[in-house]
Amino acid sequence: MTAKTIPAVGEVYLGGSPHPLKVMKCTYGFSTALDVQPTAGVTSTKTLFTIPAGCLVDHMLFYVATAFNTSLISIGDTDNVSGWFPHTSDEMKSAAFYGNSLNCTEPISVFKAGKYYAAAGTIKALNAAAVTTGAIHVYLYYTMAPKQ
Repeated sequence: MTAKTIPAVGEVYLGGSPHPLKVMKCTYGFSTALDVQPTAGVTSTKTLFTIPAGCLVDHMLFYVATAFNTSLISIGDTDNVSGWFPHTSDEMKSAAFYGNSLNCTEPISVFKAGKYYAAAGTIKALNAAAVTTGAIHVYLYYTMAPKQ
């Protein structure tokens, strides 16, 4: 299984506001049934999403399906490895929804107001060697900027 790539083609902008908001899901954790798997007992960085230039990531929601044995996991990008979900959050050790939407506990997020990617980029998960169990579903809400 591999990281998810947001389609940069096939997007339609009909004018007006708001722009269509779409969602893509990627699963990460210690099961071969998931999209992306780290190696247990090894510090690793794995790409969850490939972001095209001109993409606005509005927000993310996280569903911890299986609690991790430690909170030493973060989700971020090249600018900030824990910008979307910091490893200092104990939320990873409890099965629940987290994010910046209704009925979710909001982790302290650098990018909680969203982030525009003028250049292509990646969103990655970083886990420490101590992490050996757990699974998370990551929901990325995005829109493509209109072509000028």
